Amino acid sequence: MPIDKVAFFGDSYCFDTVTKKMSNGTATPFYPPTPSYMDMFAEKHNLQIVHVGTPAHGPNWMIHEFREWLASKSQEYINETHFVFCWSDEGREIVRNTGDLTERTSFEDEMHPGEMSLPGPDTPMLKDEERFDRRVRQAIELYWIYLKPTLGEAQRQFTTVKDAWTLYIKRHNISSYQQYHCFDQTAIYENNCHSFEYMGKTFSCLQHFAFSMEDYVQGENRDLPPEQQDHYNHFSPQGQKRMAEVLERRFKECS
Repeated sequence: MPIDKVAFFGDSYCFDTVTKKMSNGTATPFYPPTPSYMDMFAEKHNLQIVHVGTPAHGPNWMIHEFREWLASKSQEYINETHFVFCWSDEGREIVRNTGDLTERTSFEDEMHPGEMSLPGPDTPMLKDEERFDRRVRQAIELYWIYLKPTLGEAQRQFTTVKDAWTLYIKRHNISSYQQYHCFDQTAIYENNCHSFEYMGKTFSCLQHFAFSMEDYVQGENRDLPPEQQDHYNHFSPQGQKRMAEVLERRFKECS
């Protein structure tokens, strides 16, 4: 059965596409002005993008989305789909949404009402008095210091998630797929099992690959207006083209 669709599961490394509106912190969602690597890959192989990743969400959320997506599709539909899995940081958590003083977007509420992705301890939003109640900001900071599960616990949960992923892959007879680690920490834990080569160099994760581009800008041009930013999915313009080539090579290996 011919492949005519592609589904991306993961985090912000596979989110931005000209086929889907994004907000990027703005009040009005907009389409990225230029194609991302996802669009380049899909267009070259006449594939429809039918699912994208969720920014700031980890493997637990990804496997939930994968399971729900599979349950909503026929086996024929699944057989016509190529899958790209971008495994995010195993320590990412979803917590109760308490004390957020900003208006919730429909994007967040539709995913998990009353919950939010746990902000990192150094994220600028924790210093924003208009974003979070002071007590909640302090609670989040103290949670990271005293209560955040250990890396070992996160890795044990991640192993369970990977076992569930294997179960769904086998249950639905999925053979056309490719996998990447987003960050080095997860890659090291899994012995770099999803590393890939480009121009004679081996990369353990997408972050290292993105950083290797000559035109990569630290900060990703976030100081510019959203419509002028060009590091969608954390890849520079050069990185978009090269990542599309990486996907294409692995796609052909599945064929």
